[in-house]
Amino acid sequence: MNESMAAEGKKQDVQKPPLSVGRIASEILAGAGVGFLAGLAGAVVRLVLFPIASTDCFGGNVIVTLSFTFLWVYGPASAVIVYLVGSTGKQTGSFLATLACGVLGGLGAIALLLSGMPVVAMEADLLISPILATLGFNFTRRYKEPPSS
Repeated sequence: MNESMAAEGKKQDVQKPPLSVGRIASEILAGAGVGFLAGLAGAVVRLVLFPIASTDCFGGNVIVTLSFTFLWVYGPASAVIVYLVGSTGKQTGSFLATLACGVLGGLGAIALLLSGMPVVAMEADLLISPILATLGFNFTRRYKEPPSS
């Protein structure tokens, strides 16, 4: 009976690709970099299409309004990039888990922003969203096709 449990454990290990520090670093850095550019683009589009007036929800505070827009775009954008980088080669993961974790990091930063700490919110989100997205991806990663025996 112990042999069958050991064989089953080895089979489960074979179904999950080995972790690579380089791949994890690439996922986080690419997610942070592209997410940052997407967040900036979202803030610029927000500023151009909807100029900030003194009657806005944040009382016309340009920094807070643009930070809010940046954070809404950054979390999902970094998660998408983490998924794309992680899915290269022979492995893949759950897109929904990756996206949910990235958005969760963005929501945490938005909570910090609404509590009156815009600088802390931006700094925290630059790290938290891609790291959480990477965790979400790597907990669900698997081979695209089962390896041949």
